[in-house]
Amino acid sequence: MADHRQLQHDTIPLHPRALKKYGALMHLRFGSFLVIMGSSVDMAKHFLKSQDQRPPLRLFLDRPRTASGKHTTYSYADITWSPFGVYWLQACRMCVTKVFTARHLVPFEHGYVRWMKRVGRMFDAFMEHVIDKHSKHLTDNTSLEVGSGRVSVKAFTQDLIAGGSASSLVTVEWAVSELLRKPAAVLDRATEELDRLVGRDRWVTEKDMV
Repeated sequence: MADHRQLQHDTIPLHPRALKKYGALMHLRFGSFLVIMGSSVDMAKHFLKSQDQRPPLRLFLDRPRTASGKHTTYSYADITWSPFGVYWLQACRMCVTKVFTARHLVPFEHGYVRWMKRVGRMFDAFMEHVIDKHSKHLTDNTSLEVGSGRVSVKAFTQDLIAGGSASSLVTVEWAVSELLRKPAAVLDRATEELDRLVGRDRWVTEKDMV
């Protein structure tokens, strides 16, 4: 069952035509897990508010137990992976009343700014090292409308690093959105390519992406 706690933060690229065709309640498959997703405000209220305490519908508020939750969050002990129930409700109340309050968040905000400044100084030291190492290859370009000095070079280099190390989540999200937008054509091509390059007797690995 799709977990509303995850759906609040994750983007699921569903085309409006799919929502219009299948309605506010959909039965989907996320990998090897079957899920049910409510795609309207009324449906969300039906499951998350008015029906929360009815035992039959508690199943709809849970998420599958996976190896990730077991081995990285002390056997589902955190809020994200713990099953719906008294423990999860208590943890949420603790966060709302004891952690995420204005009185507690203001000190964190100032601390966060200090942390960002420290990270900025670390980045700057690294950029200075890189520029010093390659300074003999740098030349002034007098044709620029606005001067581009050492600071600009460091800033542009950070852009390149950030862009080159972006998470594969963006690519996966785009691929899923294309599958949902043109399910027949794209899915047939993807299936043919996987069958041709990987086969059906094993999982896709990182070596297949090279």
